[in-house]
Amino acid sequence: MRLTPSGKQVIVREMPNEFFKEGFERAYSFDEIRHVGAATKPKAPAPKPAGTAPAPPLRGGGLLSQVDILNYLRTRLGDQPFLHPDREAIRKELGELIKQRGVNFRYENLSDFSNQLGKYGASSEVIFPIQDNYGLPTKQAFLMGTWGMDIIGAPVTVTRGDKVYRQGELGAKGGVLTITPNGTYTWQAYNKDTPDQLIRGSWRKATPTEMRYQGGDGIVLLKAKSGWDWVVCQDRQATSGEWVRVAEVVSRQVREFGARMKR
Repeated sequence: MRLTPSGKQVIVREMPNEFFKEGFERAYSFDEIRHVGAATKPKAPAPKPAGTAPAPPLRGGGLLSQVDILNYLRTRLGDQPFLHPDREAIRKELGELIKQRGVNFRYENLSDFSNQLGKYGASSEVIFPIQDNYGLPTKQAFLMGTWGMDIIGAPVTVTRGDKVYRQGELGAKGGVLTITPNGTYTWQAYNKDTPDQLIRGSWRKATPTEMRYQGGDGIVLLKAKSGWDWVVCQDRQATSGEWVRVAEVVSRQVREFGARMKR
């Protein structure tokens, strides 16, 4: 501890942590410190600025706003979030809450909101659910119907000499996927496939683990294209129309997108 040059405050060096290896210094007024063992003096609550209201609790239902999410982090993690012992668990809880309720805004990587999230160390466990859960959680009925598919090829890595080249994802026109409420599907895997080449099978409800960062309902097509199981969920990042994302359920490296076909 030491006095400030004016002698009106005391500078305290806190214990070192992972972000401040030599300890963070903070200035305190004399009425905020006491000798060890001295009686504490009740501190009057600070007056609230005019026109402010307490943070609304995240109870009930409805879509979450940016204010809701930041208030949740502020309330649970406090003003030193990186020192909170349960910070990872709290961020994961928030991610689950986002999946359950959805959000009323689209996430932007470079924005004031993303900067605010960064102050709480929010990363994939919060950001990915925000990106994948615009709007209300999907109901299974949404996934029923006929979808015109677009194939997205997996990235390819090629080594030439001492250099590694990565070829980006390529798109191509796919076939048609039809999902019916009776638990079956038919899939024309490629747009030139004939009727006798249709893949026919059954589907089941997707588990929360298979849905990953997205809440709501999804389904898994059993023994579908290439003999794999494929997960189907609503594309809640789409900005117009009705879309689904279809991906090989284990690695997610092979993906397709489907637009609803009106028949």
